[in-house]
Amino acid sequence: MAYQDRRCFVLKSVNYKDADKIFTLYSDKDGRISASARGVRKISSKRAGSLDRLNLVKLSYYQGASGYKTITEVTGVFSFRHLKSNPDKVKISYQIIEVLLKTLEEDAPDRRLFNLLERTFLLLDTDAVYAQAVLGYFLLNFMEILGYKLSLAGCVLCGHRLSKEWGSAAFNYDKGGLVCSNCKTFEPALELKSAALMAKLKDLAEVDFRFFQKETVYLHSLMDVLHQYVRFKLEG
Repeated sequence: MAYQDRRCFVLKSVNYKDADKIFTLYSDKDGRISASARGVRKISSKRAGSLDRLNLVKLSYYQGASGYKTITEVTGVFSFRHLKSNPDKVKISYQIIEVLLKTLEEDAPDRRLFNLLERTFLLLDTDAVYAQAVLGYFLLNFMEILGYKLSLAGCVLCGHRLSKEWGSAAFNYDKGGLVCSNCKTFEPALELKSAALMAKLKDLAEVDFRFFQKETVYLHSLMDVLHQYVRFKLEG
């Protein structure tokens, strides 16, 4: 019986037996895992609040010979209260969790993804940047972690660097990148400013936070394309 200490994000939970729950977590060292917490549904349980969905927690669990994991101790690290008080941000957070649950296998750790989740939820917990921009930042980086690196600096077909000379742009879902006006055939159109925003969104540097607050129309345009790309690659 091996005891493990981990930092985890709580992705979801389901009731189990009379007073237990089974939690789906994303941990810093194990990736996606499932672990049960005994008696956590009892009114007297001191662990229930710490294991709320979206929370970042520090916990200990043991893994029995059968492979099942059981949580023994849990301490809250960050509860993202400001995020949870905003219905739009909660909706975005649940969209992120849904993508993770549909995509990730158990016991496949990736520290880059854990760090991405941490920065994403911390950004959503503030009003420093537009929430849709944070979602775009997450999706772009998540796809790269999965191996789908997008070509955003220039045309994915001819390599021509993105510039005003393009006049217009498009997006190729199969190749995963921008397409210049010379190479465009049947790809969905993308306004040139939206194409430029997509490249900035990848890093979401603090210096650009206010910029994204102002360019919401172009941001929504590129987010439509980004959502379609994610569905194309992950759902076929």
